Amino acid sequence: MQVGITVTGLEAIQYKLDRLAKSRPKINAILKETAGDLERYAKQRIETSTDPTDIPYEPSRNPKAWIRARKKRKLRPPYRLLQITGNLKRSIFARAVDGAIEFGTGVGYSIYHQGDTKNHVSKGIIPRRAFFPLTEKLAIETRGSAGKFRQALINKLLAIIE
Repeated sequence: MQVGITVTGLEAIQYKLDRLAKSRPKINAILKETAGDLERYAKQRIETSTDPTDIPYEPSRNPKAWIRARKKRKLRPPYRLLQITGNLKRSIFARAVDGAIEFGTGVGYSIYHQGDTKNHVSKGIIPRRAFFPLTEKLAIETRGSAGKFRQALINKLLAIIE
């Protein structure tokens, strides 16, 4: 007994795979450009004090600590969240490496602003103030300006292989 299977449409898939293989330099250029865009995006979130879904940052739940920090650094209004020292914003980086984008910050406390604050020593006193286009569980955010950022990258990559 013989069984035969006919698969159709492989030519179209092979064509797209061939185009993808030939377009690696283009993809790397897009990833490099997107890494720069991602770094600017994160810094812009801090400058505008809005999260990736365009919702303004929640104020501190411990106003006394915020007042002490302002007095210690002799800050004057307007007071911007995540900008007391500027260390966080200056430490943001994004770069294209091996067909991917690596991004983060050079300060250890950034994860408590970006992600889950319940496990921070403040026990939720510091509310989440995300700046990278990620959800609280560090998945890709699809709403607001983060969704637009994601879709722009997808469109650039699709234009290469279609």
